[in-house]
Amino acid sequence: MQVTDSTSSAALAATPKSSQLGQEDFLTLMITQFQNQDPFKPMENGDFLAQMAQFSTVSGLQELNDRFDTLAASISGDQALQAASLIGREILVSGDVVSLDAEGQSVDLAVVTQGAGEVIVDVKDDSGQLVRTLSLQADAAGNQRLSWDGQNTQGEPVEAGLYQFEARMNGGDAIGVLLAGRVDSVGLGGSDGTRLRTEQLGEVSMSAVRALY
Repeated sequence: MQVTDSTSSAALAATPKSSQLGQEDFLTLMITQFQNQDPFKPMENGDFLAQMAQFSTVSGLQELNDRFDTLAASISGDQALQAASLIGREILVSGDVVSLDAEGQSVDLAVVTQGAGEVIVDVKDDSGQLVRTLSLQADAAGNQRLSWDGQNTQGEPVEAGLYQFEARMNGGDAIGVLLAGRVDSVGLGGSDGTRLRTEQLGEVSMSAVRALY
């Protein structure tokens, strides 16, 4: 009767088996192939070089994937640090539609001008009806800040719901609108990446931020 060391057996059983072909495994297979080849039909140099090239390609791709994973993790960490530094700051994000949660809720926004002149901003409800018209005088190009007090033309608070802002300059072509919000917290991970949480705008993507205050 043969006695087996249970400790050694357990350690051997617990040793994980690699499912990947390493460099030593590849060389062992190549040597075995040489030893067992038909002497009347030896392996051609081209076949040997082709196998070496295939192994080098696979090995290189694996190394490249590992480096990409490391780079992605580094970028994600940097983005998280950048997002955390925005907590408490006001941001301007791309968008011209806002959802009011309460009657008469005010909205801070900005319009993007290319020069000096009069700016007209129409506020419309979700049915496209004009609710209020705002105006301001821009002195130069850039983001021009303004606020809507949540009231209609008659000075009455509007109902909660969706409202759209349409801006134009000097009665001509439309210009861009940005919505303002203050960052309360940051959400990490998920399919959308890093998200900034604001009370005014809800969650917004880092890529949507156009200005900081």
